[in-house]
Amino acid sequence: MMKKTGKKVVAVVSSVMLLLGCLVGCGNASDTEISSVEITEETNNSDSDNNSDNDNNTDTIRIAFISPAQHYDFFVYLCAGAKKRAEELNVQLDVFDGQEDFPLVGELITHAVANNYDAICTGGFEAIIPAAKEANEAGIPLINFDARLESDEVTFMGRVASDNAEIGKADAQWIIDDMNQRTDKDQFVIYYINFMSSASNTQRCAGFVQQFEDMDNVELREIIPSAGTVEATQTLIDDLLIGQPQGSIDYIFGSSAGMGVGALASVTSAERNEIKILSVDDEQGLLDALQTDGPFVATVAQNAAEIGAMTVDAALKAINGEDAGDVAVPVRVITKENVKQDIEEQAELKNELNAYK
Repeated sequence: MMKKTGKKVVAVVSSVMLLLGCLVGCGNASDTEISSVEITEETNNSDSDNNSDNDNNTDTIRIAFISPAQHYDFFVYLCAGAKKRAEELNVQLDVFDGQEDFPLVGELITHAVANNYDAICTGGFEAIIPAAKEANEAGIPLINFDARLESDEVTFMGRVASDNAEIGKADAQWIIDDMNQRTDKDQFVIYYINFMSSASNTQRCAGFVQQFEDMDNVELREIIPSAGTVEATQTLIDDLLIGQPQGSIDYIFGSSAGMGVGALASVTSAERNEIKILSVDDEQGLLDALQTDGPFVATVAQNAAEIGAMTVDAALKAINGEDAGDVAVPVRVITKENVKQDIEEQAELKNELNAYK
């Protein structure tokens, strides 16, 4: 067993600057323009056949659902769960792709305000605050899903997400259990990747660090990338590994799927398989990695479709004047041992959602 008396935290700040790519989702085009951004099939993933009927019905409830990034499976299935729930409730749900560009998410909120949606559902990023204030001033209810925005300037009438601190703690507990079984060493160096512009990342990292409190055989080192993307993370870890010899790093925790994939790509390319990598979410690349003998060992997956469905429920409450409050959605830990079972269990759900992707 490990003696618990203290810990070290070292911050390593990246100077790498990376331009966020405008990766696109799929959907149907619209000619509406908002400031410098044209709402095209890259951003608007709504079902135009359903919307053409609903647009003629002034009684139809219209919800703008703004996805941070439709090039991640997590948000694809989150939005699919929202679309399925909206169909069940006979609600018009228009999905827009923020393309991992947070100022663009704000512009999409402005677009939704200008088009008089009954509610707006969005992730939480500081860049959206001015647009979110516009929604508040227009009296349009805002629902915050996934990444949480903490701001005294904006009022949300519901928040739907997994408990991000618990996600970090779950990843940390896997490491603690693994360290307890190791006989090759008794002192460990652990890096965790924290994209400070995302509240969900910082909350996960806070929970991660908390789990190691009073453990004097652990040195925690924080890495702060310039962007929470695969490319930015891979570049950062590439540079890190150059100066860290074999055996000097034991674990790396990526606090999002993109950062986990980036760390995995770097460690694999450098053939540093002694480093064990953990992450968040059940992106296909991460699930594939769990089914190999490689360095990726565990991920804590959120139930994306359930978050989407419960966000629609929260939006309807808000439209009816009721504050939905904080809605916590359970998570699950996926490892090399249970990954095949988890894939089988999720396959049926994903098959149901394919029609809504």
